Amino acid sequence: MRLKSDLAKFVLGFVAASLLVSFVFVPLMGLDNVQGLLKQTKNYRGWLFCIAFLSIGLESNFRVLAQQMRGGKPMILYIVGQSFNLLLTLAVVWLMLSGNFFPVPEL
Repeated sequence: MRLKSDLAKFVLGFVAASLLVSFVFVPLMGLDNVQGLLKQTKNYRGWLFCIAFLSIGLESNFRVLAQQMRGGKPMILYIVGQSFNLLLTLAVVWLMLSGNFFPVPEL
């Protein structure tokens, strides 16, 4: 159960940081200054993001997970669920980047 609370904290923290940047930093500092700051801190943010996910994984109790995997059905359900998630995400990304709903972003 601890994994769910850690994940919830991560998601809430991510949403709070996004709201803080969008509604506090951008009006106070200006968009150009915020983009410059984000560009300068890109490497640090990437490493901190990786460390956050690593920390979530370190909280996993693999003995309990191994006991629940007996018989193989949970693993099959996990693989089917992740495959469905992957296909659904691919379909949404393709749909959003197709230009049907929004203009295609220029890179």
